[in-house]
Amino acid sequence: VEEVTRFYSNFHSYRYVGDKLVVRLQRKLTDKHMRRIRSGFADILKSGDFTQSGPLKAEEDEPMLDSLPRLVFRHRRRNFGRLREFIDEINS
Repeated sequence: VEEVTRFYSNFHSYRYVGDKLVVRLQRKLTDKHMRRIRSGFADILKSGDFTQSGPLKAEEDEPMLDSLPRLVFRHRRRNFGRLREFIDEINS
């Protein structure tokens, strides 16, 4: 139970929208937290940067999630163990 509670402490869900991974969060990340993510997880980026945003146009089919902040980036779509570590960092 503790593992599941910790996993969803800030992480909510994710979905791919085109070539972007949209990570839905319970709370927006602080600037300090964003710096840690940028320095520690650049290897999971295909290109570009991590960007915080609201819902993307393609997410209109999930209006119940509109209020959640997002972290959007182009994911390499490999080494999914690192993606799990990324989610753990989001929750820290």
